[in-house]
Amino acid sequence: MQVLIADDNQFDRQLLEATLSAWGFSVLSACDGEAAWCLLRSMRGPRLVLLDWAMPVLDGLQLCWKLRGVPDLPPTYIMMLTARGGKENIVRALQSGADDFIQKPIEREQLYTRLVVALSKLEPALLDGLAALDSDHLPLVVPAAEVLR
Repeated sequence: MQVLIADDNQFDRQLLEATLSAWGFSVLSACDGEAAWCLLRSMRGPRLVLLDWAMPVLDGLQLCWKLRGVPDLPPTYIMMLTARGGKENIVRALQSGADDFIQKPIEREQLYTRLVVALSKLEPALLDGLAALDSDHLPLVVPAAEVLR
């Protein structure tokens, strides 16, 4: 399945790209909300989005509102990623249209489990390929030094 990672922090974006690629996802990336919006509007745009809250041009909340306001786009599962914590921020993200909220720094096992939940909502048949993996045998995250080469 194709996943869009939208994050203005290059290090975070590349680490997520490497991790999701290692898990078998096809990854697209955007460095701001406007670039993410362009990718999401395309006919074959990704249906699973990892979206940073704080980005230039369009932030994550604005992008969620925009995305949810277009009824003819295919269903999209949005995970809001942010360093912001607290109940009020979780509520704001979910009210804007996010399906999930993950606070940074992101733990590998938590991300993997939440991706499985997202896939079960979007494409249950895709879970067959992930079923062989359990939380004790997740693919390793590529070390940051490897990602930045």
